[in-house]
Amino acid sequence: MQGEAYICRSFALLLLAFAAINLLLTGIIPLDGRSDGTSQKNPYAFPTLTITTAYHMCTAFYIYTQLPSGWSFAFGTGLICSGVLFCFGIWNVVFGSQEKLLSKMGADKRTSGFPFANSESAKEIKREAKEKDKSKRRSVPRTTSSRA
Repeated sequence: MQGEAYICRSFALLLLAFAAINLLLTGIIPLDGRSDGTSQKNPYAFPTLTITTAYHMCTAFYIYTQLPSGWSFAFGTGLICSGVLFCFGIWNVVFGSQEKLLSKMGADKRTSGFPFANSESAKEIKREAKEKDKSKRRSVPRTTSSRA
C-alpha cells in the first residue's frame, strides 16, 4: 500500500513539474522579466503545444477506454478536463498562427490559408480586375487626331 501511495505522489509531482515546464516553454510566463508584452516570440511554443495536445488526446482516450470497467468521479473529471484541454490545443494548432485582422476589411492578412482555402479572395478578385483593366487600355489602338 505504501508503494502505491509513493508512486502516485511521485507521478503527481512529475505532472506538476511538466505543467510548470509547459507554462515556461510556451511563453505564458515570460523568462526575460518583461511584462509589457514586448518580449520576442518563443520558438518552443508550437512544439510544446503540439506535444501537450497529443498527451491530452492519449490521456482522454485511455480514460475513455477505462470507463466500462466502472465509472467514478475521478475518471469522469479526468476525461472532461483532458478532452477540453485537447480541444483547446487542437484549436490553437489550427488557428493559433493566424495574424491580426486588418482593420479596414475585417479579413485576415492571409485570406487563403490552411485548412480553409479561400479561392474567392477579395484581394485576388480586385487584383485580377485591375490587371484586366490595364490590359484593355493597352490593347486599344490610339486614333490620330484630325487636327491640322
